[in-house]
Amino acid sequence: MKPNMIQTSPAYAYMSVSSPVIAPPMFGDSMEPDIRHGDMVLVNQAQTGIFGHAIYAVGVNEEIYIKQIETLPGGRLVLRSLNRNYDPVEVDLQGDLADSVRVIGRVIWWCREA
Repeated sequence: MKPNMIQTSPAYAYMSVSSPVIAPPMFGDSMEPDIRHGDMVLVNQAQTGIFGHAIYAVGVNEEIYIKQIETLPGGRLVLRSLNRNYDPVEVDLQGDLADSVRVIGRVIWWCREA
């Protein structure tokens, strides 16, 4: 598994017909210092509208990432890690990747075991 992905297997996710919320664990260090490896993140799949600098679960092809999102003119997104060791990734939603990138939901909470 890549270092900035979240585990999304049914064993770790909570979702019901009445709730659009999932709670997968975070894998990797790309969102440190705020969200650490092993933290649980709460993703509200009903919140897919992008608000600058908020943190979202983003699907790229078959992989899911937790990233801070910025919008740019011309239908482009910047996927940004909080850990400065990772470079931001710019995605052109009008280009070849348009069908392979989707905002799954906004991260509304995270926690870690003591």
